[in-house]
Amino acid sequence: MYNFTQGTVIKGSQVASGKAKDSPFPSGTIKMQKPFFKKLGLDISSYFNGTINISIHPKQFKILKPRYILENVEWTDVIPSENFLFFFSILICKNKAYDALIYLPDPSTKKFHFKDNSTLEIITTQIPTLNYNDHIEIITYSNELSIE
Repeated sequence: MYNFTQGTVIKGSQVASGKAKDSPFPSGTIKMQKPFFKKLGLDISSYFNGTINISIHPKQFKILKPRYILENVEWTDVIPSENFLFFFSILICKNKAYDALIYLPDPSTKKFHFKDNSTLEIITTQIPTLNYNDHIEIITYSNELSIE
């Protein structure tokens, strides 16, 4: 069974992509994390070095059973190790489908920069035509993530 959810692309902190001016991670967190994820069995090398933030407000998500759980990832010496949760998804953007993953640093190990449960952070291939405020559809497995 699937969740079909509408969302809007919103601006994030830009730390994941390395575009944030005040970030301790100038190359971006995704680029830094990729080799650690690959070593743990999740190869996201074909994905863009950044995330897409999608607001599903007023709906919220609830974690059920992540597709991938990467534990105690020591990807930097700036912050303690973190757990990462990933959920399979498909994005429908301007009538084109993209395989994607919902990227969620585990709130129990994330010490700063929390997102609310109405914002999904997505990693996928680069989508050159995507802009802030674009409407997008997200398809997820309902046994992995509840969206209500």
